[in-house]
Order: sequence, then structure tokens, then C-alpha cells
Amino acid sequence: MSRPLSFLFTATFHDRIPFVAGWRGRHPRSRQGATTKQRPSSSIANRRNNRLEEVRLAQQDQKEEKMASCRKSQFIGASLLLISSVAIGVSADNQCESIDTEISSTFTTGCPSPIGICTTGTIASGLLKGTSSFTALSLGPGPAPFTMVYTGTLSITTDKGTLNISDVGVLDQTNSVFSEIDRIGSSSGIFSGAKGILFISGNQTATGFNGKVTGNVCLHSEE
Repeated sequence: MSRPLSFLFTATFHDRIPFVAGWRGRHPRSRQGATTKQRPSSSIANRRNNRLEEVRLAQQDQKEEKMASCRKSQFIGASLLLISSVAIGVSADNQCESIDTEISSTFTTGCPSPIGICTTGTIASGLLKGTSSFTALSLGPGPAPFTMVYTGTLSITTDKGTLNISDVGVLDQTNSVFSEIDRIGSSSGIFSGAKGILFISGNQTATGFNGKVTGNVCLHSEE
């Protein structure tokens, strides 16, 4: 017996319902999956932006360090130029003698230093051959890590007179080295009225300091 066309249409439609329902059910999941795939891209972009910011800050820090180093170099250069100019002006009016000798000193106790640092020592040869006495007046942090800046007075006593010096120096505690500029002040004997600049640099030891003394001492000439 033949079936009516309406039955065939109805059966065909119901047969397709599961497919349509399944397609409609998968479609939202498909969109959700697409949305989920986009999230890693956003995370990667954030990490990339953070990395770029880190690089920018590192480059800024390096630039600031270079500028600070350049300013220090310019300051040191200007200071040395000024010292050289003073030394040249002094030598024009006085009889100057070049100094190139060594100094060795040891720490002493019971000294008049306000910070408790004093040394006594000897100078090996030349115009300044004799004994030395140093008294520290101040001590503070230096311009770089593990450095100290100090000031003090140094007296050098020879058989011809006493040379009194005011000095400013830097001590590198990491490498146990020091360097200082010594300006000649009021002195006695042949050093009365003397002018000039001395430079002392060397090493700190367990008991004191060993260094080299260079520069010029210009004795006052009476005409």
C-alpha cells in the first residue's frame, strides 16, 4: 500500500532534525573556541610590551650612568687643569725643584686627630728626605661605592726645615689603594714661603701606608 506524500515529508523532516539540532549546538561551542584562541594572543602582546618597557628602563639607567660618569670626568679634568695652572704660575716666580721619592708610614695611637687616625713615617730621598707626621681631620663616603674621602695635614721635617701640607685624598677600600693632592702651606726653614703641589699615591697596608711622592716644591727666592 502506498504511503501518502505527507508521511514522507514528515519523516524526512524529522530525520533531519538531529542534524540541524547538532549543528546548532556546535555553533556556539565553535565560537567559544574561537574566542579562547584569541586570549593567548593578548597574553603574548602583554608580555612583549612588558619586555619592551624593561629594555627601555635599562637603556635609560645606562644613559644616566654614562652622564654621571661624564660629569665626574669633566670635574676631575677641570680640577687637574686648575692645579696645573696654579703650579705653572708658582714656578714662574720661585725656584722649583721636582720631587720624585717614596714615603712609608705606620699608624699611631693617642694622636690629636678628631677621628683618631694618625701616622708617622719617613721619606726616602731628595729635598724632602726626613720624617713625616700625618693627622686626619675628616673622613666621609666617596663618590663611588666602597671609597672614602679624607682631609688632613702632613708635616715633613728635614734637616733644613719643616714643610707643612694640607691634603685631600680618596681611599679605595676594595683595592686598598689611595691617592691624594697635597697643597703646601705655611712652613719653616728653607721651606718658608714655599709654594707648589705634591701628589701622593700608593697602597694601604695592615700597619699604615706606602706610597710615591711626586710634584714640585718651589722655594721662595730672595732678590
